[in-house]
Amino acid sequence: MAENRWGCSLVMAIMVGAAEAFLLSPAPGSPPSLLLSSSSARGWTRAWARTTSGPRSLRGPANQWACSASAAAVEGKQEGTSSREGRTAIIGAGPTGLATAIMLAQRGWRDIHVYDRLSPPPNPDDDNVWSDTAKFYLIGIGGRGQRALKNFGIWDDVDKYCTTVVGRMDWAPGAGEDEGIERIFTDRPYLTKVIARDRLVGVLERIVKEKYAEQVHLHYGNELRTVAWKDKEGKGGCEFEIEEFDVETLSTARPPTSTITITGGERSMMDKGRMKKVNAKLLIGADGAARTLANVMQEESEKSGQGIFKRGFRVVRYVDDNQRIYKTIPLKLPKGWRGDLNYSARTQDGRINIDALPASPNGDYCAVLLLRANDPLAAANTDPKELRALMDKNLPQFSKLIDDEALGAIAAKPPSRLPSFRYVEPYLHRGDSTVLLGDAIHTVKPYFGLGVNSAFEDVQRFGECIDKHESGAGMERVLSEFSDIRAGEAKALVKISRGFDRPGLLGFFSFILPIILDGIFNKLAPKVFGQNTIAMLQQEGMTFQGVRDRKRRDRVLQVLVIGTFFFTIFKIVSAVVQALPKAALLAITVAFFGVLGGMQLNKILKPGMSTADVIASTEKKYLSKNKQPASGNGQVSAESASKSAN
Repeated sequence: MAENRWGCSLVMAIMVGAAEAFLLSPAPGSPPSLLLSSSSARGWTRAWARTTSGPRSLRGPANQWACSASAAAVEGKQEGTSSREGRTAIIGAGPTGLATAIMLAQRGWRDIHVYDRLSPPPNPDDDNVWSDTAKFYLIGIGGRGQRALKNFGIWDDVDKYCTTVVGRMDWAPGAGEDEGIERIFTDRPYLTKVIARDRLVGVLERIVKEKYAEQVHLHYGNELRTVAWKDKEGKGGCEFEIEEFDVETLSTARPPTSTITITGGERSMMDKGRMKKVNAKLLIGADGAARTLANVMQEESEKSGQGIFKRGFRVVRYVDDNQRIYKTIPLKLPKGWRGDLNYSARTQDGRINIDALPASPNGDYCAVLLLRANDPLAAANTDPKELRALMDKNLPQFSKLIDDEALGAIAAKPPSRLPSFRYVEPYLHRGDSTVLLGDAIHTVKPYFGLGVNSAFEDVQRFGECIDKHESGAGMERVLSEFSDIRAGEAKALVKISRGFDRPGLLGFFSFILPIILDGIFNKLAPKVFGQNTIAMLQQEGMTFQGVRDRKRRDRVLQVLVIGTFFFTIFKIVSAVVQALPKAALLAITVAFFGVLGGMQLNKILKPGMSTADVIASTEKKYLSKNKQPASGNGQVSAESASKSAN
């Protein structure tokens, strides 16, 4: 069972514009290329607590599972000028929670306590740990994340542990082993940086220990249970209850994605922890998709009722109508394959997708095998011979990289599920005492690497609100403005991302057709019509709401142009053929252009075709000019159609 729990997850963090969008996603009913970048997951090496051998102090140098850390603020930040009185509690010691603690400490805040239900992360310099690349959950840090970490003054600390991805090698369905298309990104201000999530957490934890030990205190093996606010509006602080476990006694290894939770059976095997109550002036929820604090806030909002002019706080959860599971695969690239590319392939019917990213600079890769939830192979203990036959037939270039022993382990391991789309609205705070950040406010399927990157952006915006208002208007104004800025962004991000994931005909109208129309209209009038949605998400300075509003405007203009075109044609034909009844003339005109349009689409679309291949069909000249063998020397480069990564 322990072997089945190990896995690596993959971030595909190579996003480009219209010309490169074809490399990113399978067809309606199939997901875009998988990007696992949730900011709340902890790797397989993190674990739940079992029995406590008695109450233990959360603080003190002798305690190995609860640590304290601090240091001087970053240059340019005046230490002590905006320090809050009273305890600040952060729920979640993942990337979002630790980045928030660092950001607050840089602003002179003291008595910051970070609580996490899991054990401490491994040492980022422990080669014995990180050499086993199959164990860790990879994330991609793009432009949004890099800018935020630079703002905190810690990007260089993180970057030295990252692997850079400079391009992509993709095989279209049915392509031969030597027919992969290579793209090298040459005009992007930010190349995606890949790092194991636990390693990123380890780096951030080290920064806390070395620089902010007097201000930030880390408490592991602590899980939030309940929250009680001082008054009904959430003002004046709160009291929350924590269940404390002894994480020195490890039991069930944590899965590599935040969407996999402990089952009732597993929890019943665990002895209960020690309950304790904690008071805080400010409670920050950075607990990811677990959303314990968000759920409590919704319950409190429902109890208090809603006013005529005020909507209650709620967590919006979408039913997943395109469920996918994944299994992870460690790979070692053969000689001749570049070690700085994202490799990807898929079947024409959308049954199987595979994506691989570098897990280390020495050629170790980690791939994710993506299947439909109802696929016979999407289960534990499947037939390895059946899996081998499927890969030999459809993905031979990857099949030969996996030996029989590894393939048997893949077939035996239980699958993991992608998260469902969720966001909170209409605000992200409660009074002056509580606020939510990161995956706690926006959970998306990790196709486009926006999870951890937008979470870091949340932290940056929160810091900007503190700088603007804390010393004058107070914390309630800080939290209120942060909600005003980021609540709409969270909603827009989730809705846009969900549009990429709809199955069948819904996927055609919400994703494929808009991409085709955007490609056509942007080429004809680039100053009037924007790039496709995927490309616009990569643009520096473009907000999610800005992308949404621009695409809404483009859709209206596209409908007007198409409608005007058909109306003009109708009037011309009507003037020529006056003898025909108008109804008959309309029917003939619609039929004619319907057939004409169908013939054009037939050149682009084929049954089971992926979105990636739709875009490829519209860029034949581009593709043919840059087509290279999969095993080539990688010297060819191609211009990217977008200027920045997420």
